[in-house]
Amino acid sequence: MKKRVLKCMALLLAVVLMLPVIPAGLTLTASAAAAPSLSLKSKTLVGIGSTFTLNVKNLNTKKVKSAVWTSSNKKVATVESDRGYVTAEGKGTANIKVKITYTDKKVTTLTCKVTVKIPATAIEITNAQDTDANNNRHVIEVGEQYDFDSVKTPSNASDVITYTIDKPAYATVDKKGIVKGIKPGFVRLTATASLTKAGAATSVINDIINIEIVDKTARVKTVVLTDNTTLTVTFDRPVDASTVIGTDKKLLNNISITAKTNNKGVIANGLGNLTGVLSDDKKTLTITSSKIFNGLYSVHFSSNIKSTDNVALLDYYKEVEFYDTVPPTFKDWSVDDTGLKVTLTFSEPVDFTNLTISDVKLVSAGETALPLTISTLKTKTNYVKSEDSKSLTIDLTSIPSYDYNKTFAVVMAGLKDTAGNYPTGGLITAYVATDTRPKAQARLINIERTGVNTLTATFTRGIRNGGTVQLSNGEWINGIVDEKDNKKVNYTLSATAAQLSGTQKVSVGYWDAYNVSANDTSASIPQDRYVNFVTDKSIPVITKSEFTTDTTNGIETHILTLTYNKEVTLASQTGTFTSKLITINNDIYSNKLLGYTAVAQGKVVTVILDSNMFNEAGNYIITIPQGFVYDTYMNMNVESTVQSQKGGSASTALPAPRDVRQDPKDANTVYVVFANKLDEASAQNVNNYNILGAVVTKAELTDNTTTGATVKLTLLSNSVTVSTIYPIIITGVEGFHNSYTVMNRFDATIFLNENRGPVLTKTEYSYPNTITLTFDESLSGTPSFQAVQSGNSAVNVSASYIDGNKVVIVLSTQPTPRVTIQIIPTQSNNLTDAAGNKSTISTTGVTPNY
Repeated sequence: MKKRVLKCMALLLAVVLMLPVIPAGLTLTASAAAAPSLSLKSKTLVGIGSTFTLNVKNLNTKKVKSAVWTSSNKKVATVESDRGYVTAEGKGTANIKVKITYTDKKVTTLTCKVTVKIPATAIEITNAQDTDANNNRHVIEVGEQYDFDSVKTPSNASDVITYTIDKPAYATVDKKGIVKGIKPGFVRLTATASLTKAGAATSVINDIINIEIVDKTARVKTVVLTDNTTLTVTFDRPVDASTVIGTDKKLLNNISITAKTNNKGVIANGLGNLTGVLSDDKKTLTITSSKIFNGLYSVHFSSNIKSTDNVALLDYYKEVEFYDTVPPTFKDWSVDDTGLKVTLTFSEPVDFTNLTISDVKLVSAGETALPLTISTLKTKTNYVKSEDSKSLTIDLTSIPSYDYNKTFAVVMAGLKDTAGNYPTGGLITAYVATDTRPKAQARLINIERTGVNTLTATFTRGIRNGGTVQLSNGEWINGIVDEKDNKKVNYTLSATAAQLSGTQKVSVGYWDAYNVSANDTSASIPQDRYVNFVTDKSIPVITKSEFTTDTTNGIETHILTLTYNKEVTLASQTGTFTSKLITINNDIYSNKLLGYTAVAQGKVVTVILDSNMFNEAGNYIITIPQGFVYDTYMNMNVESTVQSQKGGSASTALPAPRDVRQDPKDANTVYVVFANKLDEASAQNVNNYNILGAVVTKAELTDNTTTGATVKLTLLSNSVTVSTIYPIIITGVEGFHNSYTVMNRFDATIFLNENRGPVLTKTEYSYPNTITLTFDESLSGTPSFQAVQSGNSAVNVSASYIDGNKVVIVLSTQPTPRVTIQIIPTQSNNLTDAAGNKSTISTTGVTPNY
């Protein structure tokens, strides 16, 4: 036994001696076989149909029973079940898996993430306004931001879009495509599609547009006569209402519309009073004339008009022509709250002078009407025309109730519009119907103290019986329907009630509207309201005064119109004002008496001055005495003064102009400013103006009011060759309606800048796509040209800009060699010199010889 043990130990020692020596501190570990894995953990495929093959590494196939390949999203990528052959099917991600089952029933699953990207084949900036009308460029103002949109093809492309601007000093663009103008100039915006941002620098999938950065301006976009009394004006940005219309809706002098003579020698109709209304967005001005537009008119909007962000309007001139040939038609009828007063509305103002009623008949077959109703509808004098002549109103309260709520056809003859157009066939059929059907009782809107002795309740519709109010002191007061507005009821306070102050409880009840349903008793239940009885202590104040002189058959009427801040009543309709008169010879009368008669209507007081006392030319400073008017709270005005300028008599010569000057922005324009209203014919006679060394081609009266007049003289281009002093002589101009006789000869001098526009001296072509136009002086303005080359439809102007005395035109493509390119200025082309003189460049040509 002992021998056997020793023998074993000897054998073990021999084995140990055969092993390599292991340094101290190291551990001996047995190595295992590598685990199976896929050849790729992730893969990106570009484009549908692209493929690749996955392989399993370190797989002992002898121990594998099966290997099955699957895709988590077959819409993105598919794989053959028996091998790792992967095909891209659509944009997105999918997991490609292989499930390995071994012979010992163990299972291993391996995964590769596959991303499929769809490359863009094209990209387009879709909302750029770079049309032919804009000379193939999008215009942005300095400080303006514009968000450009881009569309990729296909729409599901994976590419990112990158925006770049070639000249960041003129405009910037952010990652969303929002461009901001920095300073005037031309830039190019590029939208690039690439699968990665880094790839944008080399991507050829892009779209490029031209952008012009311009200074802020406000412009008139359109001037359109929409009917024979309405002119509609649109602006490119909101305008400040205070620069176009006054508080009374009258047009300011910043807008002038002047009747002109057409090419047949016929002068257009006078327009009467012009009023204006701005739209809510302040971009549309609707101008209404008290008379019809008929003929040729000159329209001028001056730079004194400002936008709401205080940008001056570019001076705008246009001639518009309108001849009304459309006949009037019947539009509709409506009834008031009584249900018995019917208003017939027509398409335009109508001349009702020769109105006759040819026939009246019921519309519904089988109905009958009583003779009194037919007679009422046939009587011409029962129809009352509106102030604007667009409607007629007939009161049918006298007809029998038997004919209530029936519709009648009223055939009218003898009508024509104010331009003389007769209806088609000579007749207009209007429809008339009453409406007394039962309705809900009127609702109380509010009740307030409107005067020292008055409470006023306002209702939703017309009131027949005003009912009563009960005050907090127990008093009952019967209501009286307001004569001007039957939706209002006035309650007269007693002397005791008038002393109430602070907030008072008022109970309103028992009113009755027209045609109320019998079962509606809502007004029989008094409604409690709390009314502030504190009286208004503010005084009436004149907010505007206007002096006009009307001459009829040689008789002058002098009218002073005073507008107050609230409705007023006259203390007396006749009286005498005290005034200070400064005559045109500078004589001063400190106590000049002026008799008057006056009428108050709402906020406006119209004063007719006694012509026998208002008889000398000069400036009248009229004192409006304290107590001249008072409001509903018996607050009186305090003493104040207004001024009125009376022109000279027919024996007084028109005073000389107070100013003659050249427009600093337009060397072709000279303004002659008078302090008095002028006779239109003599003021616009070009022969009355003589500038030695220049040629006056046109005289236009742009402003003409009682406060003064302005005549715009147009000089012939290139007639002023040197900037220097020139003599000017004005003769023959008269005062308005013989207020002054012909003015004495006016001799003066005026400094004129030369009005010769830049002249094209050379046209050059530079390879591959640049044309340079050289002028004889430095340029300003906006260049705009078209390029036309026979047989080459692809030649377009991609950009044009000013460089000193040159215009550089960049073509979008390389032109055909040895074929002349026609360079044609567009309507938008505007090249000027420093004095504002426009270049009269016409079509020019250049031949690319390469």
